[in-house]
Amino acid sequence: MENQSVEDREKKQIQKEEKEEKIGFFEILKQSFNPKVYKEVMDRYSFGKIFKYFLLFLFLVALFSTVKYFSFFFELRGELVNWVETDFSDFIEENIPESLKIENGEVWCSEEQPFVRSFEFEEERNGEKKESYFIIDTTGEIEEIGEREGMLITKNKITIRSEEYSGHFKEEDFDISEIEYFEIRKGNISRGEFLVLLTENKNISITQEKLERWSRNLILIITPFILVFGFIFLIIGKLFYVLFFSLFSLILNAILKTNLKYRQLFAIGILALIPVTLIGILVSLFAAGFPFLWVIYLVFLTFAIMSYKKSHKEEAEKENLKTA
Repeated sequence: MENQSVEDREKKQIQKEEKEEKIGFFEILKQSFNPKVYKEVMDRYSFGKIFKYFLLFLFLVALFSTVKYFSFFFELRGELVNWVETDFSDFIEENIPESLKIENGEVWCSEEQPFVRSFEFEEERNGEKKESYFIIDTTGEIEEIGEREGMLITKNKITIRSEEYSGHFKEEDFDISEIEYFEIRKGNISRGEFLVLLTENKNISITQEKLERWSRNLILIITPFILVFGFIFLIIGKLFYVLFFSLFSLILNAILKTNLKYRQLFAIGILALIPVTLIGILVSLFAAGFPFLWVIYLVFLTFAIMSYKKSHKEEAEKENLKTA
């Protein structure tokens, strides 16, 4: 009976602590919008607890971003699946050789060469229309891709040229001399095959069903990585943000003679970053550009430090009245 009562008390204590943790987290979120009460928050909660709540807040932000990316990827996957179902077989018929083979480091193609196909696309940055080329030539007539963007496959190498940013191109050569056997063939459409990939040990047929399954599994695999790496980069980015603007806090602290320690200034910087981050999320939801969130952040820092000085002054006056 006594052991049971001890276990009950421990369980109730754990539940109480969990409840206080939840209240504390949401209370800090709410009070972070009011710089005037930052001193009260810092008096009530240790720096470690404020920092822990801040990390939890960043995790929720990373989770929100991951859900957004997940929805975007699934929407993109739906468009891709529809395109594969309606147009992929025609695309392969027009643009892929009947057979393209690499054997003992040399390319062999079933089509008359040079085999040249061009694809028009629109740049997201400026809406400008461009062309990308797919070229196969094992005869030696075309040895360089030149000023074109795209891929050139010659007898013993693959060259890819792409635009990294406006006016700057990157060209990479890939040596295929060590590839013993690889082949791409057009599939049997009557059996639902788009393409067949052959290596020394494997034959892989590309079908509608497999593309749907692979694309779904790929999204499910990369989503946890997006969450983890997004969370890590978010922590690094936000802490760098706080550290960078802590210089402003130090200057303001010196001017106002608030006599705050750096640990306290850092805690103020963390609290001020919560509403600024939430405002940034709301702005991004409406696809509106607002590059001056740092101004809002400086306003929060200024009001917080000034309010801290005022509160400290009022407390000192009360103490003087008590001792008088």
